[in-house]
Amino acid sequence: MTDEAKKPYMDKSKQDEERYKRQLAELEKNGFFLTDDGVKSTDLYVDPKKKYGETCVVPKKPLSAYLFYTTENVNSLKEKEGCTHPEAMKKCGELWNKLTPDEKKKYEEKHDKDVVRYKGQVHDLDKKGFFVMDDGSKSSEHTAKLKKRSKKTEASEAAKATKK
Repeated sequence: MTDEAKKPYMDKSKQDEERYKRQLAELEKNGFFLTDDGVKSTDLYVDPKKKYGETCVVPKKPLSAYLFYTTENVNSLKEKEGCTHPEAMKKCGELWNKLTPDEKKKYEEKHDKDVVRYKGQVHDLDKKGFFVMDDGSKSSEHTAKLKKRSKKTEASEAAKATKK
């Protein structure tokens, strides 16, 4: 790459370095920094898995209005039309697109309620270190199931470990 072609990237790198130094100084002075769009760094979302560790049980994300609709209707469609699950899901999608805003409102209200539940559980997790699960138990009484790793991932990690 020629020096002329590198110039825009070098300029961006200098701007980013200046931003980093400015935010670092602000962090040391105030305990937080403001992002370019004016949000305090302490108000930014942090994934609870990263914040509390992989074994932490985190709240389930809220379901969309469409998912509430499909869970309510897909089984009855399968029985009525005698079709497979994928065919019923496709038919559900078509029916969802034909619904009027008034008909969708019921499912959007369920979604809004689920968002409130999720935000409340995340808030409790941040403040108390646990949240009350749907079955009434504390999330801290459970451990999250770790995702299974593929053989490729394990092999690449083993290779990295032997290089060190």
